[in-house]
Amino acid sequence: MEFRAIVQRLLADLEPEDCESQQEYQWALELHALPLGIDLWSRVFLTPDGEVVWAGWEPLEIKRSRDQADLKGALRMAAERYPAMTAFVHDDHTA
Repeated sequence: MEFRAIVQRLLADLEPEDCESQQEYQWALELHALPLGIDLWSRVFLTPDGEVVWAGWEPLEIKRSRDQADLKGALRMAAERYPAMTAFVHDDHTA
């Protein structure tokens, strides 16, 4: 199964109890991005098209990246939380 389809399926199946908090769940819905966890000072999310999104604690504190180094880090986080994502940890052709 391809990267986009797996992320979309995981997002479609996401329930509030799968998230660390109600806020994380709400942000996942608003960003249409898979929640990965906390990285330093923000929550990390991954979109179906391979964009990494960091949501800070302050409103509108959003950073987005399509950089391969950022994606690789996000994929490592994703694989820890979602076993279906482990196949993409060493794959350079994810999105």
